[in-house]
Amino acid sequence: MMKTSKISIGHKLKSDRVSLSLSIYRVAKDTGLQESQIKSMERALTNYTIDTLHTYQNYLNSKK
Repeated sequence: MMKTSKISIGHKLKSDRVSLSLSIYRVAKDTGLQESQIKSMERALTNYTIDTLHTYQNYLNSKK
């Protein structure tokens, strides 16, 4: 269940980013997150903190 949730979140983050025509580089530059963190979140490769998820999602929401 946990892995499935992470995968779903990752797909949603990437889908939102791509639909807004934002590169990983742009998100990293604007949020202060590392490009590797963003890639890992979108691919559900590693665990991440709620703060990191919050930062990324708030940024995407602010661009909608």
